[in-house]
Amino acid sequence: MPLTKQDAHLRLALPLILVVAGWAASVHAQGAAGAGSNGSNVPGPVFSGTGPDPAAYGADAGFPVGTRATASQRGNLVGTYSHFDELFPSRSVGRSSAPWPFKRAPEPTIFYNFRSDRLSIDDYLSHNPTTGLLIVKDDTILYEHYRYARTDRDRFLSQSMAKTITAMLIGIAISENKIRSIDDPVLDYVPSLANTEYGKTSIQDLLHMSSGVAFTENYDGSDDVAKLGRDLFGEPGKDPVASVAQFNTRIAPPGTKWHYASAETEILGLVLRAAIGQPVADYLHERIWQAIGTEADASWAIDGTGQEVTFCCWTPLQFIRPVPISLRAPPPHILVMDIRYGFFLASSGDLL
Repeated sequence: MPLTKQDAHLRLALPLILVVAGWAASVHAQGAAGAGSNGSNVPGPVFSGTGPDPAAYGADAGFPVGTRATASQRGNLVGTYSHFDELFPSRSVGRSSAPWPFKRAPEPTIFYNFRSDRLSIDDYLSHNPTTGLLIVKDDTILYEHYRYARTDRDRFLSQSMAKTITAMLIGIAISENKIRSIDDPVLDYVPSLANTEYGKTSIQDLLHMSSGVAFTENYDGSDDVAKLGRDLFGEPGKDPVASVAQFNTRIAPPGTKWHYASAETEILGLVLRAAIGQPVADYLHERIWQAIGTEADASWAIDGTGQEVTFCCWTPLQFIRPVPISLRAPPPHILVMDIRYGFFLASSGDLL
């Protein structure tokens, strides 16, 4: 669900994520003084009912979920983005039949350097409204803290990290010859876009977000991504093909200019659905979610036609899994996941 003007403050917080991402490969771990939420020495997730400015995020009301109309209000953000699939129709992505659990290690003491300061994770969390912070090295969880009364059982909204999953599924479809080539134009798979600029754009240019089609995404509530969101999440909603077709002004030749545009991943979802002949969520379950040994179900928000909203709005319990060692870069592999207000904002290291 695209952010609106009411929560433009979220964008101000984004650079702070880079503090975490930047130190992931050079973490200083000193000792092993971690404990689970019960205060024992057994490693496990740590839970807190508070965080910076808790009243502003709905603590006094128990972090309410809100309604579709109030979902983006600041006081509802924590509840909404950890219960998104209760507000909006979604398709389930079933857990693996052979789940693979992470290992755990005692929580280390971690410091990072930012400018001239040497800071701890506690310093970071005390200044940033983070609902969860997870640090994983290879197949072992080193640090897992949840705040604002969230837990490891909540399904946090992926927001645009769903774009990565969509792109992965496009690659799998190509490997299975369901999509012939990334050079194919969109119209080969979605004929109803044949007379549009997006229809004439190649899959590759959409993957690169370099279609050259005008699309505004500045999160002021009146931009193109807000129009797209209202079309797909509104009631009764608009057909996704008709929605993306309204963005039909070419401002650059395809493949010549990168410009972030959520519409391009939404179109990739339409291409994918047409090519594979089944719901995108089902394909995700069969090709990725089952194979990587996930321990819990996920869900993917759908529009009024039953099409997954592929530019956002996937709600996994787990967003990281180990992959076969042959697919990894040289070790060590450290991932830092900051879950802000109840949805994923940024990661560093291996996504899977």
